[in-house]
Amino acid sequence: MAGFSPSIYFLIFARALQGLGFASFPLAMAMLTDVYPKRGLAMAQGVIAGGAGISSALGITVGASIVQDLGWRDAFYTALVISVISLITAGIVLKESPSRTGSRVDFSGAFLLTGGIVSILLYLTEGGTLGWLSVENVPFLVIGVVLVWAFFLVERVKSAPLIQLGLLRIRNVLVANLTSILSGLINFVLFYAIVYYAELPTPSGLGLDVRATGLIMLPAALVMLVIGPITGRVVPRVGPKAVLLAGSAVLTVGFLAFMSNRATTGSLTVDSVIAMAGVVALFVPVVNMISTSVPQQDVAVGQGLNSTLKMIGQACGPVIATAIMTSFSDPITRTIGGRTVVVGSLPSATAFNLIFSIGIALTILVGIASLMARNRNESL
Repeated sequence: MAGFSPSIYFLIFARALQGLGFASFPLAMAMLTDVYPKRGLAMAQGVIAGGAGISSALGITVGASIVQDLGWRDAFYTALVISVISLITAGIVLKESPSRTGSRVDFSGAFLLTGGIVSILLYLTEGGTLGWLSVENVPFLVIGVVLVWAFFLVERVKSAPLIQLGLLRIRNVLVANLTSILSGLINFVLFYAIVYYAELPTPSGLGLDVRATGLIMLPAALVMLVIGPITGRVVPRVGPKAVLLAGSAVLTVGFLAFMSNRATTGSLTVDSVIAMAGVVALFVPVVNMISTSVPQQDVAVGQGLNSTLKMIGQACGPVIATAIMTSFSDPITRTIGGRTVVVGSLPSATAFNLIFSIGIALTILVGIASLMARNRNESL
């Protein structure tokens, strides 16, 4: 449907349908608990986390080439082929989980949460254009906050809530979910900042085309593929707290590198490798903490909650990055008829430095949250 889209609105609808499919990803983590003992669980989760990292980067690289040479519609057609292969493979290979729990879909909770998040994102999106305190924009924020507040009130009395808030009483589950929101936000703020900076014309950016930008991300993806399994081996030995703190430290170094050394393609590639190594070091302990802290019958629910909160962070990341780039920009001027005229604007160096500074602040919050984790050795 996306490839055949006749308008932007139809494309948005098609992308929403794709989101319903992507929402099943937490089942991948949940299924591992059915086939792996706790001793090998973190390693398996690390392989999936690393694989997800490299597949995302390969998608960017290959997709960029397809878009540049053939067009954006062909990128969706290529993804269609991969999706069909995945569907057939799942039908043949996957065995059904023996765990069964009856539940109902909480449509009212889904409506309140979705409406609240969308309204808040609209406020953030339009802040740089309409004004952060304008009469046109503030209602989006108010409506969003009210809907999210109503969601939590409703969920507390539901017999089958969309999000089981009771799981958050478990310390490691609470830490894992706080970390997921922050790391999801960090990941997509970072990703969008890198892509925008690489493609913006000089001197605002590096002036690269779509394919070259994708190639910048490829080494980072390869590092994620390696770091994921390694992190999975380390977590059972030293505990999640130490790994989360180490990942936060590496990610902070990556952000500092972006702020001080991004003038060339090579430096931007090195910065991306450092930062993405820190990101994947945050993902693996989080999914392992969920799997080893909740009752067996609630693992899928716990992973689903964690994935939902991470996606909320991921949804906010691009909006925040775009809002900052819109708010802090340098004018583009042209001389027309002997007069200097402003014909547009581009994000300034201040915008990117502010984005990376916010990334550091969020990473520090991840480190603080990590200190609350129970550093149990799950391999015992």
